[in-house]
Amino acid sequence: MMVSALYAGTARVIITPPLGCRLDGSYSLDFAEHILDDLFANVVVLDDGCVEVVLIAADVTSIPGPTVKEIAERIEQTCGISKHHVIITPSHTHSSTSMGTTLLGKLPVHWDYVESVKLKMVEAVDAARRAKQPVRLGVGRSSNPNHVFNRRLTAPDGSIRMNWVKDDLDGCVSEGIVDPEMLVIKLVDENGRAVAFLVNYAMHNNAVGRPNISADISGHMTKVLQSVYGESIVVLFLPGACGDINFIDFRTYEWGNPENYKKIGLGLAGTIMELDPVLYYPEELGLSMTYTAVNIAERLYTDRDTKEDATFGTAATEPFFAYYKEARAMHGHEEPGSHEFTIYCLTIGSRIALLTNPAELFVELGLEIKQASPYDYTFLATLTNGLAGYVPTREAFARGGYEIRKMPVFSYLELDAGERFVQASLALLQGKA
Repeated sequence: MMVSALYAGTARVIITPPLGCRLDGSYSLDFAEHILDDLFANVVVLDDGCVEVVLIAADVTSIPGPTVKEIAERIEQTCGISKHHVIITPSHTHSSTSMGTTLLGKLPVHWDYVESVKLKMVEAVDAARRAKQPVRLGVGRSSNPNHVFNRRLTAPDGSIRMNWVKDDLDGCVSEGIVDPEMLVIKLVDENGRAVAFLVNYAMHNNAVGRPNISADISGHMTKVLQSVYGESIVVLFLPGACGDINFIDFRTYEWGNPENYKKIGLGLAGTIMELDPVLYYPEELGLSMTYTAVNIAERLYTDRDTKEDATFGTAATEPFFAYYKEARAMHGHEEPGSHEFTIYCLTIGSRIALLTNPAELFVELGLEIKQASPYDYTFLATLTNGLAGYVPTREAFARGGYEIRKMPVFSYLELDAGERFVQASLALLQGKA
């Protein structure tokens, strides 16, 4: 039976950490000195009368699997929504503090902050659930190639150089592919007013830089949308497969310009507003959630992990190679184990799918999933419901660079992890999992 009625409730709660907290997303020990803007946990609860689903997008770098599990269990206990119907995605701002990850046990975690975010998320879900109202759902796609660049440059000698390096780039070229597609869902109330946006775009959300707290690019994108559609709208930014993608055109990027994140956020908001008038509003809106476990082995340490080269240029400010060597010295003698991850697939009607993945997937893997999906609109939310670190392609491992070096939490799965995730994702999308 076709389900044509959909209800949605929204909420957003401030989760800004205090000044002095340790900033996440770096190999350096940095502490917050300024708050540029507040961080939020943004919540949408969807209900078709039979199935209820929670979507949370939070302004943090990442959320480890055990933390996600605890939040989902608390939501089930407090709100009566199945823990298997909870999707939690970090916006991947690097201007936030850790939700439980550390680097070789050296970087502090503010556990009181982590606990406060857990509580606030559950409270926000409860508030959103109580605020459900009838909505219509529009969906569409556009393209914005202006803010996605493959960050793995090819140097004249064929080696890989990261595009955030500010020196030693003479003769480098950008050969890697990108995914400029933006997918958007808009929820509107019975009066046609915008209630929420879900935005899926494959780009690293980390233009602000140290020593600031900020929701970064997606935060400014949200502010622009709120200035047009009203301050009450909730915007969920879902990073796509951007393990090797950022916003830096190394040939023209204005390093040190504090307005960079605002320029990019404005550009993304503009794409959404341009798409808005031509969104498709399907009549079939039934919800379905499926999920499957994926077991992936951990890879061995090799000389590839500790080889000193020009990946980070000649004036790197972060102690990458020292950490790689320390990690291998600490763990290189250990027998690698395996790790279990869960990927989820929320379908809305017969044309829309929202697929999750816990890794920082390389864009090539994301494109493979999207291109083979049987759904017209396949949202791929990475770093979601867990943390699997970087998952590069096999070719990337052969060529070197940053993401392919083994480091606990950040990059540790076997070389076939990308293929395993693609296979499991397509099986889930095709109903064969």
